[in-house]
Amino acid sequence: MISDVQAKPFQKQIIKYSLILTTRILRLRKDNLLLENTH
Repeated sequence: MISDVQAKPFQKQIIKYSLILTTRILRLRKDNLLLENTH
């Protein structure tokens, strides 16, 4: 079992990484849309 004290920073890291990933994916989608519009 992982104690709450250990789990808290781990959860924060997961949230941080998921936010970074989602922003990257959204940015990629935006770039793809721009590319499609220019063609």
